[in-house]
Parts: sequence; C-alpha cells; structure tokens
Amino acid sequence: TEALASVVVTEGMTTLCSTTANALGDWSCTTVALVDGAHSLVATASDTAGNSLASSAVSFTIDTVAPNPIIVTVPSASFVTNNSTPLISGAGETGATIEVKEGTTVLCSATASAGAWSCTSSTLSEGSHTIFAEATDAAGNLATSSNVTFEVDTTLPNAPVITSPANNTNTED
Repeated sequence: TEALASVVVTEGMTTLCSTTANALGDWSCTTVALVDGAHSLVATASDTAGNSLASSAVSFTIDTVAPNPIIVTVPSASFVTNNSTPLISGAGETGATIEVKEGTTVLCSATASAGAWSCTSSTLSEGSHTIFAEATDAAGNLATSSNVTFEVDTTLPNAPVITSPANNTNTED
C-alpha cells in the first residue's frame, strides 16, 4: 500500500473499518464485531490523487459456537466386556474430531461423519474404566461428553467340577 493512503475494509457494501497507512505503507484496523458465519473482506486503498485499488477478497469463517453435544453410546454405563480393546462409539457434530479419553490418556480418536463416530480403544487393563469423549470442531471449539464407566473382565471363570457321580464308576440311577 502507498504511504499515507486511505484504506477502507468492506464486506459487500458495508464498511467494517478504515485507517491511514503509515509512511511505510503498512496499515491495520479492527473491524466491527462480525457474527458467526462465512465472511469475505476486501481492502481498498486510495491515495491523495484519487487513485484507488482494491485487494483480492479474503474469505474466512467465524465459528464461536461449541460443537453439538457429544454422546458416548457404546459402551453404556455399567457395561461389562471381555474385550480389552473395545469399540467405543457415539454421536457428535459431523466433521468434528473426537478423542476418547480416560483421564488425560487418549484411548482412540475418530472424525464424526453423518453425526456418528466410532473408534477402537487402545488396550485397557482388567477392571473399571471411566471414559469421556471430547469433540473439537474446525474452529477449535470444544464439547465434552458425560463420563461413562464400564468394566473390562478378561479373567476366565473357574472350571466347574462334577462331583457326582464319581469318574469311572457305575450307578443305578
């Protein structure tokens, strides 16, 4: 931009801010508050002789809203599984990145598609586990699910013992 040029930033026919470039031609201005959604801004510089030139449009999206609530549907609360790497699934905003965590440990991750997501957990130890899911949308907004507690039980039960009749015996019954 030319030194001391007048710069006006617009969106369509709306002026968002204006300023004067410094002696080096550098400039900046703070726009009026923009609402969530797609925006396309153009900066137009005008010099004292009346010459003006517009920039190429710069397009971007403002998204200050957290993703839709995220829900863990599988496993359900109090679920008991013999699989130490269970499938975990749920519902969330399409396109959001989902991380399933136990405390600060990420167990698996997925991208929600058509409002659903699923991932296979890393190996879990025997016992109770409390997990939750976090969804991050394209703008970095975060939503967190409620906790879900379930149990991994991979221990085989004791083998049953037949006590009667005794092995290799004859019986009248």
